Amino acid sequence: MSIPSISLTPSRDTTAAQEPVWQKNPLLSFDTWLANQAFAESSAEIYQLQWRQFITWLSEQRIPLSAVEPDTVERFLINLEIKQDQRQRYLRLIERVFNYLRRNSFGTINPATQVALNPEHNWASVPPNEPTGFLNPVEYAALTHYLSQPLKAHLSTVGTWRALRDRTIVATFAGAGLKMAELQELTVSCIFESDDWITIGSPDAPDGRRAQMQPFAHVLMQQWLKIRAEADTVGTLVFPATREGRTMHKATVLRATAEQVRLAGISATRDERASPQTLRNSYAATLFQANMPIELIAEALGFRQIISAQRLLGAWETWNERADSRTSAA
Repeated sequence: MSIPSISLTPSRDTTAAQEPVWQKNPLLSFDTWLANQAFAESSAEIYQLQWRQFITWLSEQRIPLSAVEPDTVERFLINLEIKQDQRQRYLRLIERVFNYLRRNSFGTINPATQVALNPEHNWASVPPNEPTGFLNPVEYAALTHYLSQPLKAHLSTVGTWRALRDRTIVATFAGAGLKMAELQELTVSCIFESDDWITIGSPDAPDGRRAQMQPFAHVLMQQWLKIRAEADTVGTLVFPATREGRTMHKATVLRATAEQVRLAGISATRDERASPQTLRNSYAATLFQANMPIELIAEALGFRQIISAQRLLGAWETWNERADSRTSAA
């Protein structure tokens, strides 16, 4: 994706001499700036990803960096499907960069600072981060047991199609660790029916990977693809909304997941919601329990940086400690 031409407000310090560099390549210029900051390597990697996402979004909106206003920053934050705490991290980074670019520019205002001073605005109207959640081993076993049971015999053809689709969706989250977007875009060519692998994206792409299905998920996937084909389902999506092949909306996937978790009988025992992310985390927990090398876990979950898998491992260990404390208190 091409990056828009950037024309920065003139400045009387050394920033002005660097403006043509930022205009030519804001990503490379950011990396140069970042190298001069006292950030830990793990933090610097995260900042690179955040800045790239911001610049890509500006390019899609055809907004030059010099034309960024408070409203621009707020719209970018609202566009991020993340929690409030994570949005604040993006905001702090953008504010730092604009402080550097405009620190001595007469009459200029840092647009990110203007947004930060108004936390009641729409960008902050999401709940703060909740602790990373997992299914405990008993809940995970109950879920996999339910998903592996035969469907009710009285279901209609359409009912059978939908019920098996929804079970397989949950099995793909909990038994293969797919992300929501990956599941929505998955095509039948990505599934190796004779094996237990799902190919996500191009193997040569930076985000391409293979996800290995747990045995229960592999069995369900085979059953679902058979029913899907027998019903003459249109298109190539593995999980369409209808037999006409329409893409499933995120809200539909969430409802289907919640219903399957309820039918598995584990909702009543949980204080926290078992979302697709919870199921993906629980899949990761099975890899942690199996003592798989952290590098392979990062690859299996589609993390670009090993640090992401290490953080999830830390969250799982913290979650286990809280669970043990609750058990001891009881």
